[in-house]
Amino acid sequence: MIRRLAHALCPVRPVLAGAVLFAVLAFLGLAPGPRAARAAAASQQDLALLAELSGGTRMASEVFALMQRQMVATLRKRHPDLPDYVFTTVQEEFQREEGAFAQAVALGVGQVWGRYLSAEEVREMIELYRRPVMRKAVGLIPQVMRDSQELGARIGTDMAGRVLPRVFRRLKDEHGLDLRGK
Repeated sequence: MIRRLAHALCPVRPVLAGAVLFAVLAFLGLAPGPRAARAAAASQQDLALLAELSGGTRMASEVFALMQRQMVATLRKRHPDLPDYVFTTVQEEFQREEGAFAQAVALGVGQVWGRYLSAEEVREMIELYRRPVMRKAVGLIPQVMRDSQELGARIGTDMAGRVLPRVFRRLKDEHGLDLRGK
């Protein structure tokens, strides 16, 4: 049973979790980019504060919670015969690591900011993120992302509804290929 549990916890999900975290960091403008590192290094304290104010640590907690839910769901799906205490144990052990995960991500996000900003620029960003409008904007990021994804899906569905009939018609007219019947 221990081997089955260990196997269920390790498969593809860490890759997905890493991809989700990278997407979150990219959305926040924190993913590695082409700019060179600045010579004047900001303090670790300022970088950690910038990571916190910009929403990096909150997003890390959300990503962590998503990873935990996905891990337990995958485990339940692959091994529905396992008793409930197994899933509870997995959740409890993950929860014990949540603080360390958020702290490591905050440190990492701060270091990423530090690659591209001088110490003075970091201080300016901190002041910017302390403004009420920026605090509000950071708080809205998850909802804006969800709304944007829904909007993109609606626009894409609408576009597909217009484009696919033309594609099917052309393929049938030009090549005798009828994809609608298959």
